[in-house]
Amino acid sequence: MQEGKPAPNFELLANDGNSIHLDSFKDKKNIVLCFYPKNHLFACPSKKVFKMAESVISSYSNIISTNTEIFAISVDTVEDQAKFVKEYDIPYLHLSDTKRYLQKICWIKFCWVSKALYVYY
Repeated sequence: MQEGKPAPNFELLANDGNSIHLDSFKDKKNIVLCFYPKNHLFACPSKKVFKMAESVISSYSNIISTNTEIFAISVDTVEDQAKFVKEYDIPYLHLSDTKRYLQKICWIKFCWVSKALYVYY
């Protein structure tokens, strides 16, 4: 994926069990895709990712007031995503990309150092 280019369409399951199709938001909402490697990685670099997530959570009401929706994406299962969202009271959906489909087509690679990547649609 390149800057200025639209994100590719995808369909992934969310932590609430619903299927999310990116194209269903086209010309309706701004979309922010937040990629991260896996839930509950509490190694040192992951703490930085969690701090970034906390800032998104605390700003969520301001973000959605701009007609924007956020989706966090990792390789965790839908069930793991649901537990994670409930445990940390996260207000936005987490999508399950267990086969790394979206990571592959977006050329997203995580090295051993945990990173988060934010993509805007």
